[in-house]
Amino acid sequence: QPLFFMKKNSRREFLRRLTPAAIAAPLLPAAVAAAENEKPRPKRAHRVTLAQLKVTREVSANFSRMKPAFQQAARENAQWILFPEGMLSGYTGEFDQDEVANAFSKCASLCARHNLTALIGTCWKRDGGKIFNQIRMVGPDGRAFGSYAKRCLTYGDARWAEPGTGNIVF
Repeated sequence: QPLFFMKKNSRREFLRRLTPAAIAAPLLPAAVAAAENEKPRPKRAHRVTLAQLKVTREVSANFSRMKPAFQQAARENAQWILFPEGMLSGYTGEFDQDEVANAFSKCASLCARHNLTALIGTCWKRDGGKIFNQIRMVGPDGRAFGSYAKRCLTYGDARWAEPGTGNIVF
């Protein structure tokens, strides 16, 4: 039964049934349009690599697992690569922002090298140190072109992250 038809749906049940694909789905049309504006391509189906990788609290270990996923996406002629929630920073509020920003910059370089658009799940500090659970987007030219902070936090997330307040930003 679709989520929006559920009667007496509790927040916990709603969140339990919500998948990463359902979260990312609203982002893809706008992100596709932005990526197409960057590098025009013939109209055709887009190939997406979904990188299901182990996420730890170590940024360097997470990034090391991401590099082969970029290479695989390039070998498979994908235009997009989608990483899990918290992939870069770890799914935690305890991370070094400078280390995450440095790894994010390396991801941007990999996007440019492999001509990929990436949607990267990471926690990010902004607005005076507030922590947000974000998806950050990088185009095939290696430039960041958008971010979205999770608005509907789980009870666990709410202990360390701030809810996002805006829509996707390009």
